[in-house]
Amino acid sequence: PVQLMARDVLIAARLQIGQEDGLLDDCDALIGLQPERAASFALRAAVRRSAGDAAGALGDCDTALGLNPSEISALLLRSKIRGWTGNLIGAMADAEIACRLKPEAAEPIATRAYLHALFSHTEEAERDVQEAFRRDPEEPMALVTSAWIALARLQPRAALDAANRAVDLRPALPDPRLVRLRALYRLGRNEEALADADWVLARTRYVDAALMRVQLLLALNRMREAAEEAGRMVREWPGSALPWYARAIARRALRDEGWLEDLEAALAADPRMERALETRTLGLIEDGRLEEALKSADAGIAAEPMSGLLRVARARARVQVKDRAGALEDLGEALKLAPWLELDVRCRRAGILLDMGSADGAADELIAALRIDARDVESWRLLGEARKALGNPKGAEEAWRKVLEFAGESDPRRALAERGIRELGGGGK
Repeated sequence: PVQLMARDVLIAARLQIGQEDGLLDDCDALIGLQPERAASFALRAAVRRSAGDAAGALGDCDTALGLNPSEISALLLRSKIRGWTGNLIGAMADAEIACRLKPEAAEPIATRAYLHALFSHTEEAERDVQEAFRRDPEEPMALVTSAWIALARLQPRAALDAANRAVDLRPALPDPRLVRLRALYRLGRNEEALADADWVLARTRYVDAALMRVQLLLALNRMREAAEEAGRMVREWPGSALPWYARAIARRALRDEGWLEDLEAALAADPRMERALETRTLGLIEDGRLEEALKSADAGIAAEPMSGLLRVARARARVQVKDRAGALEDLGEALKLAPWLELDVRCRRAGILLDMGSADGAADELIAALRIDARDVESWRLLGEARKALGNPKGAEEAWRKVLEFAGESDPRRALAERGIRELGGGGK
């Protein structure tokens, strides 16, 4: 037994630093020496997961838990795999058992926090991650979860910091890179994010990583590749909502009318899928199908009444039909339901107030928005418009020069700011 444990430690150490050559053979040899030992199957499950064999890893977890229902490493790994494939009930059941088996350990409660974050249960995730950090300030899954929470609160720089720390601690695990690629995507660093997505997908066929790869390819204008990846997702995971959603957004980018049909397939698999409900409404707005967009928004809120994002989507539909009072009401409700949307809500309220001729009110909203993020390009752009309307050309030019300072080279808002500065006689560059 001592020799077996020593071999366990060596295999686990090599796995942690990414030295994976020959590890599966070593695990097979361990199992051959003592085929009734649950820990050996749990270790092989971790090696298989890292190599991209999620089905094999899940099978080894099941075998390990059949031999020993208290094998904690198998419970935690199976919990994560179930979460990645959309089985929240099974994932959470495993995490709860692990928490009961190790009531003072950090990893089980950090895993439960991660699952809550993965499925957008932000308050529960934050509660668990705080407890995990109390037990171990450097717990990797707690760092991953804190990054997910920062993303939910539209704080990508904080998310990137937490994700980088987690990658440094566990360079061979896909979880830290999965959240890091999302933070990089939010920051517009799409090539770096795509490299992380490819790294994750080379090691585990995680459906959310495949979805992110589709979104990144679209952001990089690699439309056909995005459509091909989405098609592979539908073939690989036909019963999950995410592949249909991925193909819907790829089809929409290609102006393929089948996008709405795919979104409905996603919603058939998960009627409360927030991003599909939001995308359906926004897509109909873009197509000028405003009555359908309003009906879609109402249906989305009926399905998910506590969603701030869906209130924002309905506000956007209401703006298009000139129902500004209704839009402002929806934005107020969105802020109550999802306080982390404050930056977006204040920008949208400012735009509506500008349309209503209330430049003072718009400027107040935008100054509050810039207290949240002093580098937000849209807030500076709109503040320039508000100051121009208030007869403050110097302040307008200062705001638009902030747009030029913070916007990326390909950001179309640069041209708007340059034109505004030229119209004020400031040169525009």
